[in-house]
Amino acid sequence: MQIFGLTRSTSLLPIAWPLRSSHDAATVALTLALALTGCGDDDGDDGASEGESTSQTSADDGGTTGADTGDGDGDGDGDGDGDGDGDGDGDSACAFPLVALQTGQDSTCAGGNVHTWPIGMAPEDCHGWVGVDNMGQEHANSANAIGCNPDSTFTFTQFAGNLDCSGSGVEKVFTMGVCEQDIPPVLYTLGLNLACCLDPSSPDCVTGIPSVEVQGGSVYLNGVACE
Repeated sequence: MQIFGLTRSTSLLPIAWPLRSSHDAATVALTLALALTGCGDDDGDDGASEGESTSQTSADDGGTTGADTGDGDGDGDGDGDGDGDGDGDGDSACAFPLVALQTGQDSTCAGGNVHTWPIGMAPEDCHGWVGVDNMGQEHANSANAIGCNPDSTFTFTQFAGNLDCSGSGVEKVFTMGVCEQDIPPVLYTLGLNLACCLDPSSPDCVTGIPSVEVQGGSVYLNGVACE
């Protein structure tokens, strides 16, 4: 189930800031290169179309209230995972309620790449993701302390260059419907769907495996690839 219909944009990887070394400078240069990946490209090479951007599923989208199909979980969908969606991903270790952020270079957040984030994990659990630049190089980021604040904003601490949340992290906070300058400042991020922070009982609060809409994107939980 998609959260929202979105247009494709360039593949961007928000990374930590400020610059502290020539390595950091190279990372920002890479980010700018990534910002050009797939510009004007309509052949699908950027890794995710609007129909592919998320793998999340709604706990309420079983579609019927009819009888159970005999899979033993009582939700009537036949997949046996109990989340009512029929796809069987509710029993994955990576499946959590999801919120969605959209990141791009437009200062009004008109388009960008969608990243669905897990909430409900332990603060020390590490959500990692990898993207591939236009030269075929993989780049990793990770985050922990992921969750919702009392004011329903969404927060996490992000780490650049690894999948294990090691090193110095940068805390980020985003608000539903608000376009904010990100780090590095060439990027802008929108709180696209924070329903699971605003109202966990809402049908817009979906449960599933996180995803990242970048070329060659993949996600990890505590260093283990999510499938």
